[in-house]
Amino acid sequence: MEAMQGMAQEDVLASNAFDYVASTSSSHPRPPTQAQFAEQMQHLHHQQQQLDNWLQQQELQQQREMDHWQVYQQQLDQRVAHHQSTVTATLQQIFDLVTSATKGSKEPAPPTAKSTDITHVLGIEHPVMQAIANVLRL
Repeated sequence: MEAMQGMAQEDVLASNAFDYVASTSSSHPRPPTQAQFAEQMQHLHHQQQQLDNWLQQQELQQQREMDHWQVYQQQLDQRVAHHQSTVTATLQQIFDLVTSATKGSKEPAPPTAKSTDITHVLGIEHPVMQAIANVLRL
């Protein structure tokens, strides 16, 4: 009888142990096998490569855009410089024409006057001529 009670106790203990393992294995999964771990690592490595490739593409695209805008800025700077020199030359011609046309009828400029100061060269105050003179001084 004691033997049967011992076997019954062992059965109960085994059953309890099985229930315990079954109940804890769902909340605490087993660690991955070596094959599962290798597969996960390969997947992560593949994702890392994809991210690295994407980042490299983004950096190349950003560099292309920066190069494009740098070239565009240089072209704009050249156009602005060309227009500035054209405007300055045109204003200088206008100034010289007006100065030479009115020089004989006006008093000569005082010795301390700047050559581009229209009020001294022409002896008159005209807003347009003053504006031209101001631009030429720049």
